[in-house]
Amino acid sequence: MTEVMMKLVAGLRSSRHYVRFVNRGLRMIIPLYGICGLRLEAVEDNLVRASVPLKRSTRNHIGIMHASVLYLVGELLGGIFITHRYGERGWIPIATEGHIEYLGKVRGTATAECELAEEVFERLEAEVAETGRGRFTTEVSVRDPEGTEAARLRVEYLVKAPRKDRVGGGPGPRDASR
Repeated sequence: MTEVMMKLVAGLRSSRHYVRFVNRGLRMIIPLYGICGLRLEAVEDNLVRASVPLKRSTRNHIGIMHASVLYLVGELLGGIFITHRYGERGWIPIATEGHIEYLGKVRGTATAECELAEEVFERLEAEVAETGRGRFTTEVSVRDPEGTEAARLRVEYLVKAPRKDRVGGGPGPRDASR
């Protein structure tokens, strides 16, 4: 199901319905996104932005955005970059490490944004071509409705490619050399 969805998403990249389609697909693949009301706002080659509203399912015991939801909206962005740019290739992004710094309270919709330089993708493509996998890191800013930075995330991802994308017989996803 996920591979088919990624190929469909890649085919719609130039459509004006692209972000809406990706939002629906996310809710199907990971229902938690729908429960939280998480929504992609922009998906471009080097920029991804998503938001999540403050509501009963995203609020903590003192009425502000729950810390886990701030992480959720920020962690999503790296996976969206890979799906957007390499979905038709079947590349699979996996968050392997994350760090979040909480800077303030969010009393409304939180918006996360991440930009990645083209050089990050060039390096990732070279790694994947060589070994069948690659790593990249995102730096995400999460802002409150007034635009004040409320959290900062650093998330590291492992990207795995199907065997057909590997040059020279790189390691497979179940190899011990993770």
